[in-house]
Amino acid sequence: MPVVRPRGLAFVWFASMIAACKSSSPSCPEATLLIEVPDIPAGQSQTVVALEIDNPLPDNGLQVITELSAESGAFDDRFARETTYTCAHDVSGPVEICVRTTFGNDEARSGTDEESLAENADSTIGAAEDYLRGPHVTVLDPLACSEVECTTITCPEGKPENSCPIIEALRADDTSIPLGETTTTVRVDAMDLDGSPEPLRTELRSETGVFEDRFAQETAFTCGEPGPVEICVDASDGDPACDQTRCRTLQCPSNIPINFCPSLFVINAIPSKVPRGETTTLVQTRAQDIDRFPLPLTLTLRALSGRFQNSENMTGQSDVVFQDATYICERPGDVEICVDATDGACLKTRCAVVECPADLTTPL
Repeated sequence: MPVVRPRGLAFVWFASMIAACKSSSPSCPEATLLIEVPDIPAGQSQTVVALEIDNPLPDNGLQVITELSAESGAFDDRFARETTYTCAHDVSGPVEICVRTTFGNDEARSGTDEESLAENADSTIGAAEDYLRGPHVTVLDPLACSEVECTTITCPEGKPENSCPIIEALRADDTSIPLGETTTTVRVDAMDLDGSPEPLRTELRSETGVFEDRFAQETAFTCGEPGPVEICVDASDGDPACDQTRCRTLQCPSNIPINFCPSLFVINAIPSKVPRGETTTLVQTRAQDIDRFPLPLTLTLRALSGRFQNSENMTGQSDVVFQDATYICERPGDVEICVDATDGACLKTRCAVVECPADLTTPL
């Protein structure tokens, strides 16, 4: 539910004044939390959160990285400089939200040569990890900076009861697929009246056979073996108590051969922890389909963030299909990478976790 902004009134921000875990260094970046509506009105659940950045060393070659967190509820993008915060469905009253601010990229630190010391003398003296007496001065390590500032948002009492999703129909109208064919079109009719706490999501599933796009409202289903098969759709709005399911049975033709599903052996990230100063890791996948039916085996890599290069499917001995791809980190922290293996009738999935380096520069 979007935040309602009264017409004709100025767009007023509420700047937080509460800070925690403050560093003693005057040369670390700081972020001030700006809340559009700190006291969320009854009947609403969202407000906009923005960050005002104070970087005392703008010319040090480092970028400021911020990360939002909250006791409950969620941010649309916790690494963004402006994003939407949504109260948890079962929480009301004050909720503390915080922002942690750091410098990124340990390749560009404050210089220790005479020129850089002269440029940063005022900001570095007295703010360093170490102090050398005599003619030496203190040198700041920017990557040791870590500032945390917090404030409070008030989630409303008496929020309206969540309207659960409704699955009106699961249609396939060939419920008995003719001889000589293996595919039919499946349609999902579902709705969520309030779109809360998250947008409606539907997912199709079956024990045999495969959907071209199991998250689509309309997609193709391909039989995996002859005989009856139950297909189902699950609908969710983010509230587990509201999850809905609807199923129906399709009759696959008797003259199609029994399909042997592919074997998905492994997904490996080498290394699984990307070293500081680097952004990539090797991702290896291996799978096999012994009957090559009904379609050639394909492997598809996916991740919530980051991207893949050189992910082409290649064929080795004994019809093993493999990838030697490169995964490129785009955000610091853990990210789940997965590979889907399908022969057109069966889908197998394996996942692994890659730890991207903390010094990674986050895109704005």
